[in-house]
Amino acid sequence: MQSLVLVLLVLGLIMMALGYQKKLLNNMETKTVVEYRFIPRSIYEDQFGPVKLESSFQDMFEKQDVFFRMI
Repeated sequence: MQSLVLVLLVLGLIMMALGYQKKLLNNMETKTVVEYRFIPRSIYEDQFGPVKLESSFQDMFEKQDVFFRMI
């Protein structure tokens, strides 16, 4: 009788451990959804097009520095 109870207890613990493991694996599994988005051509060109550094930083080198005016 005691051995039967012990066997049922061990089987129950094994079943609980397997069920818990399956639940964890299902929760960790990522469901990948591919989403395509349309990017307007002008924004795309702004990001990856040629950058004109001379026009962007023209004021940086031609104007007088703010800190030099304070001295």
